[in-house]
Amino acid sequence: MRVFLFIFFLLSASLAHTQKDSLAKAQKDSLKQIKKEKKAARWWSLTGYPAAFFTPETNWGFGGFASYNFKMSKGRDTLENDSQIQLGGAYTLVNQVLLWAPFKVFWEENKNYAFGEVGYFKYFFYYYGIGNNTPLDNEEIYHVQLPRIRLHYTRKLKGGNLSLGANYWFEHYNITETKSGGLAEKSFGIEGGVTSGLGPLLVYDSRDHVFYPEKGWYVEAKVLGFPSWLGSAYDFYKGSVDASYYWRIHKKGVLANHLNWQYAGGDVPFNMMSLIGGTKRMRGYYEGRFRQNNAIILQTEYRLQLPWRLGLVAFADIGQTYEKTAYLQICDWRWTAGGGLRFMLDPVRKINIRLDYGFGRETSGFYLTIGEAF
Repeated sequence: MRVFLFIFFLLSASLAHTQKDSLAKAQKDSLKQIKKEKKAARWWSLTGYPAAFFTPETNWGFGGFASYNFKMSKGRDTLENDSQIQLGGAYTLVNQVLLWAPFKVFWEENKNYAFGEVGYFKYFFYYYGIGNNTPLDNEEIYHVQLPRIRLHYTRKLKGGNLSLGANYWFEHYNITETKSGGLAEKSFGIEGGVTSGLGPLLVYDSRDHVFYPEKGWYVEAKVLGFPSWLGSAYDFYKGSVDASYYWRIHKKGVLANHLNWQYAGGDVPFNMMSLIGGTKRMRGYYEGRFRQNNAIILQTEYRLQLPWRLGLVAFADIGQTYEKTAYLQICDWRWTAGGGLRFMLDPVRKINIRLDYGFGRETSGFYLTIGEAF
């Protein structure tokens, strides 16, 4: 009898301990959920981070940035997109200085959208000449200092996702050093100077999320005229069309597709020509590896969310630069492919740190930065 009583009390104590653990876990999970809901409901957040990044254009860079995320309605409009203002600065191991303040602001039920960037850069660029077939051994370096302002504003048309507005560009391109007798010194625009342009802007946006869309379209079409009466040192025009489509093919997977078309005409300085390469377009090529008046790029990327805050991507791109549409050649398409890792820095607003590796014919590059490529 004593043995049965002992077993009974032992089982009772074990069951009570198990129930206590389950209750504690449930309370912990509940507190986590409440905390997450409170964070999601809060209409603003201010965060600051030390920053380390790597691109072929900068090598390793170190600095920091602050990000102010908010809703202009102060949370009264639950459907309003998140607005964001950032302030950052960095120094790279190749003696570059980067100061930037990008922003995107939505207000009045997302009817108004302003976005752009103010920055200052002490930089250098590799230069290979102009064209879609410039050889690698053309490579030379020129140094530049430049303040830059990019401003965009659109107003949504009644009853839809289409917005119309205007955009402005200002840049004072001060070229401080070139290779004596090199290609850059023979290129139009080597004197540098001010480029100041203004023009119309069209945006169509049906995305379900600004920073990590899983479905919908984002199309941005703009053109800029750079006349002398705006203070521009060169008389030319420049435009672009960016079109992205996002398709959630299953619960954790998104297929993202992107078209970028750039065009320019008139007396276009070499630094304002259409480019291939960089952190967002044709990853694997150095930004400006190929440049000409016009360029077209097609990109596709599969994005997979993993448990916790992790993710994987795989991408493939093709593109080329050209002087006129008639000069587009099937055999002149450049290609890159690659993959990457994601870590979700802000799970509520879905802002990722991304590490990508892209490669192509005789080229490759690593990219460590914040935000998706498109």
